[in-house]
Amino acid sequence: MAELFFAVNNKKQQPVQIDARDKSGNTPLHLALDYCLKFTAEILLRRGADVNLVNAEGLTPLHIICRKDYDAELVKIFFEITDDSQLKQQINAVDKKGRTPLQLAVANLLPDVVEFLLDHGADDLSGFVFPSESDLNEEFELQDYNILSDSPLRLASGMLACVELLEKRGFQLDRSDALAIMNVFAKHNVFGKPTDLDESCFDDESFARETKEIEVRPGLSLYDFVRSPPEEAAKLLTYMEYFRFSRSKYSQYHRQGPREACTAPLCQILSRGFFQRWSMDPVMELICYQLPILCCDMIIQQLSNKDLLNICLALRA
Repeated sequence: MAELFFAVNNKKQQPVQIDARDKSGNTPLHLALDYCLKFTAEILLRRGADVNLVNAEGLTPLHIICRKDYDAELVKIFFEITDDSQLKQQINAVDKKGRTPLQLAVANLLPDVVEFLLDHGADDLSGFVFPSESDLNEEFELQDYNILSDSPLRLASGMLACVELLEKRGFQLDRSDALAIMNVFAKHNVFGKPTDLDESCFDDESFARETKEIEVRPGLSLYDFVRSPPEEAAKLLTYMEYFRFSRSKYSQYHRQGPREACTAPLCQILSRGFFQRWSMDPVMELICYQLPILCCDMIIQQLSNKDLLNICLALRA
């Protein structure tokens, strides 16, 4: 439709106000991105829409891309079309809440976009501020996928993949950031135990068949993965692989019961290392450094993620 609109106006030699604004300062490009009209947005970009214009909230088009459920493909198109001088301005732009596109991409669990931004100029993390707990909750609750029964997997994998990307570029997460992540996980039901997956599920022929058909990565079925010992399963997938799996056909898996049954152990396996890592110092503080690290590690191994969060909260108080 957008192509037809431009074609008709070209034929009539009638100029199109491609950067016209509404009462909220949004241009057609802002609106196309906000309503996830990817094809229309691409047409507007290629037709010369101004990527530096901000709306009443101070949001540039790149900000909007980074707060929507886009993959990195649209960002790549955006970068291909926009010249280098504009890109530098875009990457470092802040909205009226002081947020950069990178901060929004992290808050919206878009590790593919985060990686692309880091590779194309957003790699100076000396002044980067990790999104607050309220920002993480707010952005997650705005997304359509948060109503799905497997959304905890999307949350956990997306968040930890973003953290890993930032840390590989030199960003140092602190304890308050880690605690914010833990609290967000608790609020959105990321907690679970491997035993939450009833072994009787595997006696259901339909359940077994469908989980064997779904691959968490090439050569590894969901069926085999969730039946692996937790220590072994923890080494089989990267955070990014979990994230890509959460956005795959698994998300359209129509039988809600089996999906929920698999989501809990997946989240547990995925998040366990993060909780153990960030609870070591609080546990040692709690026992006044009376035991060696090895003993503390043995204690942590016996505690659930919820227990570890409660210890971290107690130490903060």
